[in-house]
Amino acid sequence: MKKFDIGLAIVIITFTMMACSQKKQQVASVQPTKPKSEAERVKEQNKTISNSQNQDCTAIGNIYLNITREEFESQRKIFMKETPELGGLKINSVNGLFYDDRLAAVQIISQQQDYHKKGGIAIDGWYLLYHEKYGNQHKSNRYKFDFEKGMKAIAVTDLSASDKPFSSFEHFMDNPLKECYTNEKLFSEDYRNSLLDIIALMNKLPKSRKKYYDKKIEEVEEQHRKANPELPDYSYIMSLNSIYEEARKEVNAIIERNNEINSEKHKNDPSWSVIIVAYLPLCDKYDNDKRIKESKINHSKEAKRQKELNKI
Repeated sequence: MKKFDIGLAIVIITFTMMACSQKKQQVASVQPTKPKSEAERVKEQNKTISNSQNQDCTAIGNIYLNITREEFESQRKIFMKETPELGGLKINSVNGLFYDDRLAAVQIISQQQDYHKKGGIAIDGWYLLYHEKYGNQHKSNRYKFDFEKGMKAIAVTDLSASDKPFSSFEHFMDNPLKECYTNEKLFSEDYRNSLLDIIALMNKLPKSRKKYYDKKIEEVEEQHRKANPELPDYSYIMSLNSIYEEARKEVNAIIERNNEINSEKHKNDPSWSVIIVAYLPLCDKYDNDKRIKESKINHSKEAKRQKELNKI
């Protein structure tokens, strides 16, 4: 072997031995780390989630939306320990509503309170807390929420008729939040500005009385067609208004009687405060998935119907 090759081999062996020695020293210098507590782990996880999102998706306290069941349960335990009450009301339960195995909504339910018995006045209730923070951002055009911020939306009431409003995210999306009994509103004099309000008014009448008013309207319209079929004149409009006003007074009398009966019947009903914070992207996904599913069902029904038609 040439001297040059021998020298090169010695250099390679020397560098290899030095590298191995340094690696052993590095491994030996690594000290065992102290295991993190559950609270520290969740805190770091929440910080990571918070920093990675451009919009606020905090459900409440340390609980974040769009997490797994296991993560939610860890966060829920910490929240319940750190926050036994909210707005002067003891928190009775915090439930997760999941969709696609992610936390789609958090449902917070108070102890039973007596706001309904006091006439719906919840000075220390939860709605005022959210209104104070979010102001007039309430009444979202999407779904049934009272407030929105970033990727989350909030439904809140101090007059829930149940301490178990929703059993699942699907149940929440497809059903209204049942609140305690409240008196039905009377029809005001400006109801005639809307055709839908006129229809609603007439549908409130008992069948026999609706037939009575329908007949009176038909008679007025027939007289108008004979006298002036081109344009609705003043006499025609006033005649219809007179009929609708008579019907309005009759319907309002029915509503007032029912309100009196039901107010007495439900005056001692229990009530609960409820907050539901939902993750809007999963609300949208559920809504879209539902439309696709319904479309497939309708298509299947049409295909089945067409097969039946082809047989005859």
